[in-house]
Amino acid sequence: MRTAEAEKMEKEELDYKRMLTSFMLILVYVYLLQPVGFIVTTILYLPLQMYVLAPDEKKTKKDIIQLAVISVIFTFVVFFLFRYGFKIILPAGIFTINL
Repeated sequence: MRTAEAEKMEKEELDYKRMLTSFMLILVYVYLLQPVGFIVTTILYLPLQMYVLAPDEKKTKKDIIQLAVISVIFTFVVFFLFRYGFKIILPAGIFTINL
């Protein structure tokens, strides 16, 4: 038999707002990937997604700047890895990149 305290803890662990926000960000990212391009959409998507999933105490201005820098570096590393390492062309979107 469950106690009221156990049910309360279980409800607190579920964070529907973060889950729904994360799902919506993924849908927008996938929808914009082809027309806008991999680099732009990923640079915009990653810091937003990391901000949504970050604990509340890690949402300071310094942490937000750190998330933005990480997303830019990660995006270009993945882009060049796929482009030159695997010879896979990611969606260019509105920008034609001839690197």
